[in-house]
Amino acid sequence: MCRRGHLIASHCTHRDRLIAAVRGLVPGLARGLGRAEVAGGAEPPGGSARGVLVTDAYVVVVGATGWVGRRVVARAQERGLLGAAVSRRGDPGGPWHGHPLTDLAKLAKRPGAMVVNAAGATQGEWTTLYRANVELVEHLARTCEEAGAGLVTLGSAAEYGAPIGPLFVESDPPGPTSSYGRSKLAATEVVLGHVDAGLRAMVVRMFNLVGADRPGVDPISDFAQEVNSLPASGGVVHPFDSSLVRDLMGLDRAADTVLDLCEHVGEAPVVNLCSGRGVRFRDLIKAMADVRGVPVRIEDTSPGGIPTVVGDTRLLFRLVGVREPQTVRELAALVIATP
Repeated sequence: MCRRGHLIASHCTHRDRLIAAVRGLVPGLARGLGRAEVAGGAEPPGGSARGVLVTDAYVVVVGATGWVGRRVVARAQERGLLGAAVSRRGDPGGPWHGHPLTDLAKLAKRPGAMVVNAAGATQGEWTTLYRANVELVEHLARTCEEAGAGLVTLGSAAEYGAPIGPLFVESDPPGPTSSYGRSKLAATEVVLGHVDAGLRAMVVRMFNLVGADRPGVDPISDFAQEVNSLPASGGVVHPFDSSLVRDLMGLDRAADTVLDLCEHVGEAPVVNLCSGRGVRFRDLIKAMADVRGVPVRIEDTSPGGIPTVVGDTRLLFRLVGVREPQTVRELAALVIATP
């Protein structure tokens, strides 16, 4: 059982706090509070970039050897930021010295320390998911609170469940349908509990990321693998449902945006990390085939699922400035071997 379940209740303290924070940054954004009629990709009032992560920050990336964590470390190093790579084995992250998790309390006391949690599990039994996604976040939040460090932890759009409108808004009541989504929501509740106690923290709800060599089960990686394996004469790709629409973002762009959001920890407790534009799987597969230069035929194997999952970008753009979504071809090129 997680520390708090208030986010799920209809009149809970945490959700009221979340709605108030969202409403204060982007008036009319929260549902039921006169939601503004602004398209997901449109610029919110006053939306402009407010700078990138300050150069005197000390970035501590937990899960630094994982798929997302490696890119956060790499992009931070490219900005010239100082930091540390934390992983289970304490492996180094490029020029950054590697540390085991047991060093976190010491690292979090460094001046300007900002802990970015990119660790976690996407699959497994509930005990595995709870340990990796909830207990770890509780440990990080408690450590950061005691040390006075900031915390950015990666959440998931899976916390929302089925949509109640055309776009997912941070203040929407959560209703995760998977064990993974429930574990990520429980982690969000943990963070919000510590925010109530004074922790400077932000949950960044990731939508669908696109990048090469993604581990585990991922439909976009499956599409890319099939397209990459087609002969020059082309062939058939078998998605489960090519009509589904998802919000896609390249992995490096997501890593950059996470670092930008570190500048705004304490301004909003939960922020969507999304493009605000939906891409149909069928269109993505066709773009992959076009990048590869082969003809493709698409045959669905198991139609069904949530038809559309697209995030509302207004709060994100209020914080870091408006960003044009990547084109479908640009996304496809991230995972397809060119001839």
